[in-house]
Amino acid sequence: MANNNKIAEKVYISLYITSLTLVASYVIWTRQYTGELSNFSTNTTSFELALLLGFSALGFILAYYFYLQTKDKKIYLFITPWKINPRRLASVFFGLVIAQLIFLIVTDVGRIGSQATNIYSPIFAALNVDALFGFFYILAREDIKFKKIYFWLIVITFLVFKMLQGWSGVILLIFFFELHLYFKSRKIKPWSRVLIISLLPLFLILSGGKLFHYVFPYKFEIRGLEISEIDYAESVVNLTNRLTFFPIAVGAYERSDELKLNAHNDETSFREFKGFFRPFAPRFLMENKEFRSINNLVMQAFYPDIKSTTSSDMGFVMYIFSVFSSEMIDGILVLILTVLLLLINKFFIDSFEQYRGQLNFLYFLLIVKLYYTGSPEIVFSYGSIGVLFLLPLLFATAAIRFKASSK
Repeated sequence: MANNNKIAEKVYISLYITSLTLVASYVIWTRQYTGELSNFSTNTTSFELALLLGFSALGFILAYYFYLQTKDKKIYLFITPWKINPRRLASVFFGLVIAQLIFLIVTDVGRIGSQATNIYSPIFAALNVDALFGFFYILAREDIKFKKIYFWLIVITFLVFKMLQGWSGVILLIFFFELHLYFKSRKIKPWSRVLIISLLPLFLILSGGKLFHYVFPYKFEIRGLEISEIDYAESVVNLTNRLTFFPIAVGAYERSDELKLNAHNDETSFREFKGFFRPFAPRFLMENKEFRSINNLVMQAFYPDIKSTTSSDMGFVMYIFSVFSSEMIDGILVLILTVLLLLINKFFIDSFEQYRGQLNFLYFLLIVKLYYTGSPEIVFSYGSIGVLFLLPLLFATAAIRFKASSK
């Protein structure tokens, strides 16, 4: 059964490596960037591109190895693990999603591309339902007393909320949650595991392209952007681009001097360290929140007038390299902060578990997201660290309780 638990993880890794290989092969063959940089050609040699491909693929394998070595090392305090009431947790989560959905519809705050503001925005930013979604999904899905109709009502409401924000990645996330839970409870023969891990990623890309054919234009419409009708082949290409950081990593490598110059001209010290606090720090403590992140400076090297609010995934290795290149002290602080945040998130995941290893898949997704994205601000501040701000509400509603100490 333990090997079956890893099937979804290996399919996930295989999907990203497959997408990485396909996009990198295209760039090497055509000398043309893809995705957000598709208007540009690359001057990086084929040998350098092949090396970047190899190191990027190796990085996924090492990230997975790191996960395997650390997933069973539990982090508890004297007050944890907690006793979770999945049904009450689901009700709290559902209430938060409905509140966020109403706030989004009424104010337009939170939609990608929207410039709307509201005095209540900091409150709703702190009530980060994204951070709680994975905990709700697995804990409620495994609760045999939980009504399936109610569960899927909550999931669909959350899906509508994310789509109205302009995000579609939650569809893939839900698929892998289901894949993880499916294989977790079934015996799969060794040869079947090999076929699943090898072929399912290709099937996902090809079938996902059909879904993306409809989702992609809608997503751009939500974001206030116009895009012409795309065919199936273009949908597959766009989906594959969304599953790899390779073009942005190459761009950061190729235009590292421009990135460093832009960072110097921006005159912002400790940008990545301060960036972690940007989403939830009040204005009187952080007056300037509009400074550019490293992930944004990469894009500015190609698009000088790009807005400072955008961010592109570039991979952890290239991200750290770029941070150290622009400001060494900031790089050291970011590494320390990243390790600390990983420990804090591991603590939360371990504390929510109702049996050993129940939420390891959430820890796996966190490790892969960190390697894929790089930025602690994007991975933690806008994501998993939001659980910290929800704890008082979860304890107040008895969704979480302290376990009675055994004597």
